[in-house]
Amino acid sequence: VEVLEANAGPGGAVRSDRGVDPAFVSDLGSSFYPLAAASPVLAGLGLERYGLRWSHAPRVLAHPFPDGSCAVLERRPEDTAAAMEAAAPGDGEAWLG
Repeated sequence: VEVLEANAGPGGAVRSDRGVDPAFVSDLGSSFYPLAAASPVLAGLGLERYGLRWSHAPRVLAHPFPDGSCAVLERRPEDTAAAMEAAAPGDGEAWLG
């Protein structure tokens, strides 16, 4: 088997590292699927009858940056816009459209 990887370490979209903060492991790729609960395909599997219970994070997602800052997507668009506006004036207004 030959494994090809463009990044310095293996793992592709499921890779993690301590680059943002040595005390924490952060996912570098996809690890959270917010639309899964609304998927007709997953609903059709009837996984609830086997005990599946969906949970919803207080914040939809976050992307930490090496400089210590973090972009956060909140549940309420107005909260996301306020955070964007604080980080980059004009972006909050653009987010709301």
